[in-house]
Amino acid sequence: MEYMSIEDEVANQDETNFTPSISVQPNSSIPAGSNIIIQCNAAMPGETFILYQNGRELFRKQSIGFKAEFLIVNVSLKHQGNYFCMMHSNSRMSSHVRITVQSTEETILTPSISVQPNSSIPAGSNVTIQCNAAMPGETFILYQNGRKLFQKQSIGFKAEFLIVNVSLKHQGNYFCMMHSNSRMSNHVRITVQSTVHESIFLSIIQRGSLFLGSNVTLRCNGTEKGETVDLYKDEEIYEQRESDGSIVDFTYIQINMEHEGIYFCKTSFGPKISNKIDLWIDVSSQQSSDYTMGNIIRLTIAGVLLLVIGGFSEYCCRRKNPKMEKNRLTTSNEYEYHF
Repeated sequence: MEYMSIEDEVANQDETNFTPSISVQPNSSIPAGSNIIIQCNAAMPGETFILYQNGRELFRKQSIGFKAEFLIVNVSLKHQGNYFCMMHSNSRMSSHVRITVQSTEETILTPSISVQPNSSIPAGSNVTIQCNAAMPGETFILYQNGRKLFQKQSIGFKAEFLIVNVSLKHQGNYFCMMHSNSRMSNHVRITVQSTVHESIFLSIIQRGSLFLGSNVTLRCNGTEKGETVDLYKDEEIYEQRESDGSIVDFTYIQINMEHEGIYFCKTSFGPKISNKIDLWIDVSSQQSSDYTMGNIIRLTIAGVLLLVIGGFSEYCCRRKNPKMEKNRLTTSNEYEYHF
């Protein structure tokens, strides 16, 4: 069974940890006819970005410094949809942001939401969530993952909610609601990037070799409560569970050859990727044991058959030669008389 060291996995993860981020200015919910800027950001300068709308490549542009800006003028309903950035160098994708285009009436009644500096930020930094309305003096309610978080009256046309020292607990989907008419803004997802590399470790909870029919537990150590843990087998998601602590167990009863493969864990926070484990089932000793037992059974059956055949042969001989049986009995009687 082969294991990849944590150091090797960390090195691999560091090489692919340059994930782009996406932001929209002035915000992702805008009136028809206005202009909008979609900004793609990277940790390294000089990157080429590809902007996608609804899964279709839209524009391609090289960054100036750490970012590339895509200007869309006179927006209409055809510009509405889901957008993300992809880095050309490693095909890493940003989170998705949805741009909604509002009619004049919707602009008056529906709030909008925006995030500064952007929706993908390092842990420990500050983020400002801004709720906007077309009418001044509106009271806004800010929600995170469907739960009421803060309530605040706007100053002019907007209310700003400052979150300091963000951590993984602040990651999630946010939207604004206007208190006067319960109209909701579009959703924006905030992702928090870990500044310190964290890793999880996958191990097999099993003594000795694995055989067909054995029970086995694959344990992911180092998870965080509330995060989703994906167990991969041969580079595809095999099972998914939510962590209720630092350990997530995947237990399989009476394993068979279909369970063989290379496994690793991946978490939703970070994300974090574990080492890889090659789960291998030992069938050689089991086949030897089965072969020995088969020989014993075959020898036993052969012995029984020989006894049956021998008895049947003797019975047939007596039936065919009754005189021989009579002589045998006479000889036996004479022997008893003289004795």
